[in-house]
Amino acid sequence: KAEYTKVKQGDVLALKGLKKAVNSCAEIEVKNVTTKKKFFCSFCLTTRERDIILKGGLLHYIKHALSHNAHSR
Repeated sequence: KAEYTKVKQGDVLALKGLKKAVNSCAEIEVKNVTTKKKFFCSFCLTTRERDIILKGGLLHYIKHALSHNAHSR
């Protein structure tokens, strides 16, 4: 059974090295603070998905993009 399937609703997760993983598809350590268990996962994102996460979410991403376009006119 995959480790991530052991995570239950309400569990608190701590992610170590998240920014590095978002930037490079690196493996990340996930600690389930609730159960005190650790597991590793990796994920790869498109450039747009990565930019959205690094900007703090879709609304911040759109706000930044609109602001950038207004200044370049």
